[in-house]
Parts: sequence; C-alpha cells; structure tokens
Amino acid sequence: MKAALFTLPLLLALAQPAHAATAPLLSDSDATRLLRHTFESRYIELGSGARQHYSLRLYRLSGDKRYLPDIVSDAYETASRLNHYVAMLGDPKARKAESSRLIGNISDGPRGQRRKEVLAGSGDLRFAMYLTYLLAKLDDLGLKHERQGELISYLKAHPDLKKVMLDPEFIKAYAAQAANYVYWMEQLGVADLRQDFDQAMRHTYPDAKDGKLSKKQFKNKVYGMTHIVLAASGYYQHDLKAADYRWITDYFLSHGQQILERTSEDVMAEVALCLELTGQGDQPLVRSIKDRLKQAINIKAGLIPSVSGKVALSSGEHRNVLAIALLAWPAKRFDGPNLGQAAKLPFGLEAK
Repeated sequence: MKAALFTLPLLLALAQPAHAATAPLLSDSDATRLLRHTFESRYIELGSGARQHYSLRLYRLSGDKRYLPDIVSDAYETASRLNHYVAMLGDPKARKAESSRLIGNISDGPRGQRRKEVLAGSGDLRFAMYLTYLLAKLDDLGLKHERQGELISYLKAHPDLKKVMLDPEFIKAYAAQAANYVYWMEQLGVADLRQDFDQAMRHTYPDAKDGKLSKKQFKNKVYGMTHIVLAASGYYQHDLKAADYRWITDYFLSHGQQILERTSEDVMAEVALCLELTGQGDQPLVRSIKDRLKQAINIKAGLIPSVSGKVALSSGEHRNVLAIALLAWPAKRFDGPNLGQAAKLPFGLEAK
C-alpha cells in the first residue's frame, strides 16, 4: 500500500530520541500518519487476520477501495469455513471435536486459562459461538450462506448459547466478546438479549464495588461496556443516540481518571471512540486519551507497543488501528462494504 507522506513537523519529531523527555508531542494528524506509515509500508508482514481487521476499519473510516482486496479475501475464507460447518450440523461428534479444537486454540496466559476453564465441558458451545461470528461477519458484508435458515435454526435451538452470554462467570472471562455475541445474535435474528445483557453486566460489575476489582477485572468491565456501544454502532458504521447509552458514557466520564490509570491503550481508545459515536467527542476525556495514546507511541518503532513494551506488528495491530481511528476520526464513515452485488460470490454464499 502507498505510504502516507510525512510533514516537516513529523520528520523533526522522528529525529528526536524515543526516550527524550523533552520531545514534542506529535499533532493528531502527524501521529496518524506515522502509525499508518508503519502498518501500510509493512502491510505484507501482517498476518491475514490483522490485515483483514486493519483493512475493514480503514475502509469504514475512509471508503478507500485499496482496502477491499483483504476484505473480499476474508469473505472467501469465511465461506470456506462455513461450508465445512454446514457439513457438521448433523454430526454432534464433529461439532464437539471442533469446539475442543477452538478451545485449545485460545491463547495461553491467565486470561486465556480462565476462558478455557469457563468453556471446558461445554459440548458444542464453542462451535455455536464461532458459527455466530462467521454469519455476522458475512451479514455485515451484505452476504449470507445458501443454507442460512438451517444454520440459524441450529443457533436458535442451542440449549446454552443464549444462557451463557448472561452468565456472570462468562462475563468475567469474556465481557467484550460476550457483548459482541449478544449484538450478533440480535443482528442475525437468533435472539434479542441486549437489555438482559445490560442488566447482567451491571449485576456482575456494580459500580459501588469497583474498588474491589483487580486491575484486570476493572479493565474487563470497561472493555465490555465499550463493546456494547461499538457493537451497536455496527463497529464504527453509524452514530448512536447518546441517551440510549447514557449509563455507559456517564460512567466513562465520571471514571475518566481510573480509566487512564487502570486500563490499557486499546481500552482507552475504545472509551474515547464510544464518546465520539454518541456525539460526545468534545469531552475533555477524549482529548486526554488522544494525548495519552500519542505519548505511548514508540517513535523509533512507529507504533504503540504493548503494555510490556513489545513492538510486534501483527499483535499490535488492534491497539494501533484504534488509535488511528480516534486520532483521525471522520465526521462521516462508510458502511459495509456490501459485497452482495459482486458478479461472482464465494461458493456457498449469496446476497443477503
């Protein structure tokens, strides 16, 4: 991809040592250019998942058709997986085996271990969850599977899919993902758990008990709240009425200092993006988060590293594309893209 041009202020900033305490803070536009240059000049080094995630967000921010090839590629890959999943519908053993494989692929570490424990012994639940994700991804692109009715019927009849999303232990392990699934299920017509999930979040994480939460659980709470808003927006596709999400955004505004002190750059960015999506981008907290993100940039590496200082490209794509979105937030975003009108669709798919 064509790298963005640098301005003179950015070139001067790049000349500063990364650790220099007196280095000037980059402007929002120069920081955006630096981050985009890093990822787009080394785009081929990104893993396929990171490329697809980056391309979809940049398309929705800019409408630039350069990002379409990886979005189309993702649709083909999703179609391939769905075609295999359709073949498993009548085979409980195959669904359970696939669930075990998916659970085994969850990353290691304390968070991953907790997620594995929550899903252990859950039969084909993980299969049903991943199927929901695949169908919702295609729905966003104006596509559906030719056997959509059978797949949705299976999800509607699943004994645990709806129940687990409201389980406090599941929320403690997967708050953001649980919010995603709740909105995907509503989007697909499987079930509308949105109000129930709001209540479940507030019951699991009452504000009065924030002081008793570990740093990780406070982050999980805030992360889950951001994803309610992000999922409701179709992941940056359209703005929302502030009144409908006041319990979330009011919490962010009244707990801004804790969010700055107890969460990571990706969660902070999502908090600010939620405020932008609800028409509250002029709040001082948004400016504070933008400045915090710019301060976190490792100038030499050209990106925001992980909390441990890791500067790997693919694993850092998520936090950096969020920073790009926030620092260059456009007044208008772009839907889709709608691939349903393409002359040739992946095998097994049709226009929604």
